[in-house]
Amino acid sequence: MIRLRGASMLELSLSLAFALAVFAIALQLIQETSDRINQSVAMMHRQSQLFDQYWAIQSLGQWPYALTDSGPITLPDVSVTATPYVRLDNAWIAVSQPGAMTRVQAASGSNPLFTLFLANYPSIDRLMGALYAIKAGLMAYADQYQVYPPSHHLNYLVQGGIFERLPNNPYTPEEQVHMENINITDWHYLRSDTAITLYAYTHPHLSLTFSILE
Repeated sequence: MIRLRGASMLELSLSLAFALAVFAIALQLIQETSDRINQSVAMMHRQSQLFDQYWAIQSLGQWPYALTDSGPITLPDVSVTATPYVRLDNAWIAVSQPGAMTRVQAASGSNPLFTLFLANYPSIDRLMGALYAIKAGLMAYADQYQVYPPSHHLNYLVQGGIFERLPNNPYTPEEQVHMENINITDWHYLRSDTAITLYAYTHPHLSLTFSILE
């Protein structure tokens, strides 16, 4: 009878030890699952933010900022690179100057790398994107210097360090002139006392007018 009690106690101890081990493993699995769910939720949130930012870039139809600038992407802890490409001998080659296509990539920690390709073909969307980029440049210039450039002097945006170069009108070839004057003949820029008017000389009916008080 004593041996039976001893065996029962041993079996109980083994069962309890096994149950505790199973419980510990279950807690660890629950914790790991919770961590993975939290990581997935955080990644989905960041993906949604990046998608919204990329949608804004794609709506412009181009990358009108310096290649070393984060441009429209303003999220913290996000690094952005924009690389122009040209087609040569049936292959895409990375170059330092604007090409036929631009690859924009955004990286954030351990999240997957996001890549967006922008084709530099003529379109009204790209034309309007360039106009809005110039508007943003003018507003940045006014914010920095407390005055807008005089009429017909968009080169002030380059001289003032706002742009590396003015955006190209997609319906005209890239000009090969001094950097600060590149593409200046593409755009009509008129500043009055109350408003600014912008349009491409190729499409004067597509004008962009905004108050200088914006």
